[in-house]
Amino acid sequence: MIREFDKVKITASGKIGVVVDIRDTDCLHYLIELDKNNQIIDCKGNEIEKVK
Repeated sequence: MIREFDKVKITASGKIGVVVDIRDTDCLHYLIELDKNNQIIDCKGNEIEKVK
């Protein structure tokens, strides 16, 4: 289970970031702040994976 402040990888791009917000509309959406440039990315749950 992915929670706020978990470090995750966006599977399509391989970019690493931190979950800053989670919302449940029709499915789970995560706001990810990328490590490299602090850009905010909106992803669905199936587009990210937790980094250990």
